[in-house]
Amino acid sequence: MTTSSALLEVRELGHSYGRGPGALSILDGIGFEVEKNQIVSLVGPSGCGKTTLLYAISGLLRPSTGEVRLRGTPVRGVPAGLAMVFQDYSRSLYPWMSIERNVDFPLMANGVKKQERRERVSTCLEAVGLAGHGQKYPWQLSGGMQQRGAIARALACRPDVLLMDEPFASVDAQTREDLEDLVLSVRKRFDTTILFITHDIDESIYLSDKVIVLSKSPTFVQDQVDVRFSRERDQIGTRSLPEFGVMRAHIASLIRGAGAHVGGAMVNPA
Repeated sequence: MTTSSALLEVRELGHSYGRGPGALSILDGIGFEVEKNQIVSLVGPSGCGKTTLLYAISGLLRPSTGEVRLRGTPVRGVPAGLAMVFQDYSRSLYPWMSIERNVDFPLMANGVKKQERRERVSTCLEAVGLAGHGQKYPWQLSGGMQQRGAIARALACRPDVLLMDEPFASVDAQTREDLEDLVLSVRKRFDTTILFITHDIDESIYLSDKVIVLSKSPTFVQDQVDVRFSRERDQIGTRSLPEFGVMRAHIASLIRGAGAHVGGAMVNPA
C-alpha cells in the first residue's frame, strides 16, 4: 500500500452523467497531488469539465469513480477544511450585508466566539486591502473589491485548501493583475494551499508552483508542468523570462491539440 504526504490527493477520478450506452463521460481517470502551501492551477480547453472536477474535489459532487483525499481522509460531502471562491462575485456576497458582516457570517454560523470572529474579520480584510471598507455594502464597491471581500470571507474560515474557480475572469486586466498578486501575498501570509482554475495560460504560470494541463472531454491529465521560478514574482519581470515563454508555448500547444482517449492511448487531431 502506497502512502502520500500530499495535502490534497485526486485519485483516478472519473465522472459520467447518465447510465448505459447513453452515458456522457466528463472526467476520465484524473489524478494529481497538491502539497501544503502550493498553488496548483488547472487549465484546459473550454468545456473540458474543469468546474465539474472542482465540484467533485470540493465534495459538492460525488464522482462516479475514484476518490479525493484531504489530509489522507476520503472526501465524503463538503469537508470543513475546504473553502471556495467563485467567478461571480456579485452573487457570492449577500448584498444586504456589509462586507464585514459577509466575512463574519460563516464564522458565526460555525460557532466561532465573538472576539475571535472580530479578530479574524479585521485581519482578513486588512490582508486583502479592504481595511476601512468593512462597513460598506457589496454594491458600493468595485468588482475587484467585491472579489477581495469574497477572498477575505474564505480566508477567515482558515481552510486547509482554498479552491478558486476562475475568480478573476469578470474583472478588467489591471484589476486582474492586482488580484493575482493578492493571491501570492495571501499564500505567503497565511501559509495557504490553493487550487486555482483558469482559462488564462499566462495567469496559471504566473501564479503557480505547478500547472496541470487537461484534455478535452472526457478529460484526463495531459501534463503536469512544474514552475520553478522564485516565489517572489513580478508582473513584468516574471512574464518576461524566456522560460515563461517556453512554458506558455508548451501548454498552449497541448490545449490547442487536446487529444482524446482511444483504446487507452492519447490521439491528437491532425
